[in-house]
Amino acid sequence: MNKFTKRLLSILLIGLSFVFLVSCGKKTYSLTLPNEISANYSDLTSIAANSEIVLTVHEPEAKLLDKLVINGKTVLVTNNTYSFIINGDTTVEVRFKDEFPHYSLTLPENVSADVVNLKKIKENSEVELTVSVPRKKELDYLKINGIIIKPQTNTYTFFITSDTVVEVSFCDPEGWNEATFEQVVSFFATVDEELIRPGNLKVTLNSDQEAGYLNGIFTLDEDFEVSFSKGEVSAFLIDEQIVVNYYSDETFVYAEQTTLDLTGNPIDSKKDVYLLNIGSNIFELFGSELDFLPQGSPLIGALLGLLFSSKIGDLKTNYELLNLIRFETKAELFKIVLSLDKADLINFLDKENNLSELLELIPDLVELSDEFSLEIEIVFKNGEFHELTIYSSTTLDEELVEFDGSIEYTEELITPPADLAEYDTASVEPITYQIHFGALQAEEITISKNIAETLIAEFGADTEVIELLELFSNSFVSGFYTDSDYQNSLTFGDLLTDDLNIYIEWKTSS
Repeated sequence: MNKFTKRLLSILLIGLSFVFLVSCGKKTYSLTLPNEISANYSDLTSIAANSEIVLTVHEPEAKLLDKLVINGKTVLVTNNTYSFIINGDTTVEVRFKDEFPHYSLTLPENVSADVVNLKKIKENSEVELTVSVPRKKELDYLKINGIIIKPQTNTYTFFITSDTVVEVSFCDPEGWNEATFEQVVSFFATVDEELIRPGNLKVTLNSDQEAGYLNGIFTLDEDFEVSFSKGEVSAFLIDEQIVVNYYSDETFVYAEQTTLDLTGNPIDSKKDVYLLNIGSNIFELFGSELDFLPQGSPLIGALLGLLFSSKIGDLKTNYELLNLIRFETKAELFKIVLSLDKADLINFLDKENNLSELLELIPDLVELSDEFSLEIEIVFKNGEFHELTIYSSTTLDEELVEFDGSIEYTEELITPPADLAEYDTASVEPITYQIHFGALQAEEITISKNIAETLIAEFGADTEVIELLELFSNSFVSGFYTDSDYQNSLTFGDLLTDDLNIYIEWKTSS
């Protein structure tokens, strides 16, 4: 082997050795990807160093790429792809955002929105707000993220572009303002606590379900007896409406009854005169201590006692009731407003009485609709009682049922009808009853015989009078009797007996 051959062989061996060493020392790396990222290599566990990696981001539905993070560092992505040279084990992370941002909407009571999920509303969505305005109030303004809006109606539409908080303010169209603490103190210090005084009282009762209505004026004399009255009463039956226009003096009730069909056309008309003299001082009766009521009838004592026996000043110490009351003023007027829903009513009765005893007397209380509401307003004028209004609403068979009534003093005068001479008062026969409310309380009532005859014709002479009350369910009267031992039930036929003693037995809770 000559020198040239040896040198060539040496170079070849050195080159082969170098190639072998280089190939044996070449490194590979792993690439860890989330499900939404793919790469240009199928085997991610062994990728040669210095290899170019091309990542592709696959956005989920309704999502956009927010950021791509490689080994803890955020990188800039173009068209959902990113390329880099791998020089070590690599972990890729990805974060997405909603394709359209979503925002929350916070609403106050009395405001609703036409969206399904208040916590997630897509950006730029149109949102319609609807304001449920409380009775006797008007919408003053809406405040949306601090900006006051005065809608022309009770609805308002906007496009949501951020988390949004809505506030609402109502005003009183009649000019009532919330009373200050000083005004409340002054009212209780000067108010005439006797609610009822002589004068003309205007009474209205209405139901939106066509159950009927009453509109009338009653004159209370100095003895608090009804000396004159005039008005109209209406009741809707299955296929007709009965309307009675009446006038009463100190002795007789003159009534003209008209029967109408459901279209309002008259079917029949008749005139009757009745004797109806409740000789007791009815307001004085309720203003007493009601000691004729049994101790086991807590609801009667609580509600009648609250309305008639209690003085207005007693409210100052009834803290449970004060929590439910608001006070308002306007010029010389001062208003006490009591608002109750079903929970308020049950809680109040439970605090004032034994609720378990009440439910024995009124089991339907717990079956009241959750939409039940009751509002009582008492208005005083220059410290004297001026007006009382009651409004109640509930749902019955998924329909809204509303009732309202009012009692107020009026300057309106009672005038007799022009046809008063057409009524035959000479033929009216009186029948007198002694009504025994309890051991120490009896009142005399005189009616005309034709009233008793009408009741007998309607219900039958042998029918017990208590059955009429049972039609209204949950009466607090257990029975009517003709003896003080409560053995002989009063029937409608008994009502033809003059100077009849009638004894009332009250229900008591066990």
